[in-house]
Amino acid sequence: SLVAAVAARELERPLMGFHCEVKHRNFDEAAYADQTARCLDSELFTTSLDDDIFFSDRLEKLTWHNDEPLTHPNSVGISLVAESARGRVSALLSGESADEFFGGYSRYPLLLVQASLQKRPVLLKTASAVSRPLRFNAGRMLTLVQAIQSSQTPDIERQILMGPSFMKTSAVNDLLGDGDGADKSILTRLDSLDSGPMLDPLTQCQIFDVRVYLPPLL
Repeated sequence: SLVAAVAARELERPLMGFHCEVKHRNFDEAAYADQTARCLDSELFTTSLDDDIFFSDRLEKLTWHNDEPLTHPNSVGISLVAESARGRVSALLSGESADEFFGGYSRYPLLLVQASLQKRPVLLKTASAVSRPLRFNAGRMLTLVQAIQSSQTPDIERQILMGPSFMKTSAVNDLLGDGDGADKSILTRLDSLDSGPMLDPLTQCQIFDVRVYLPPLL
């Protein structure tokens, strides 16, 4: 939205906006899209993504166009946005990877919380006990509770490598038909993880996410 605002100001004319809404209130960002469009005086075109569309033959078509299996479910939403924009504009500015560059994901600052708690065992034990009754909450509270519970394991690198995963470890193993499939997958991604005394866990995670997230989209 910041870049769009600068572009609208420099061009001295309103821009067109395109958004894909999803039928899940925890993930839908339609309210933010509407707010941005109003602030920029832009015309907003909205398309919808539901289960029927997601699990249609579109997956097979997108895999064909991508020349490899899709690695991100939002690829389906991006295709819907592209179809909506066809015939209206010749270039689109997407917000893909903005969260990676600007630290937008809630798990980023939580990595710093985890690293800090691991250095303070007494505080970690107290935080873990206090957070346990809150594990039935949803949204950001659940994310915080999971981060505190994960802090009891010393492997921050594994937290980074598994952070963007959409599937549980057991589901990955079942899919691959290999009891160690998830661990083997992690080992293949270690090469993309920078480490060193000058890098804090947040910076490590951002660099890793950019390396593994952007290439499949380009």
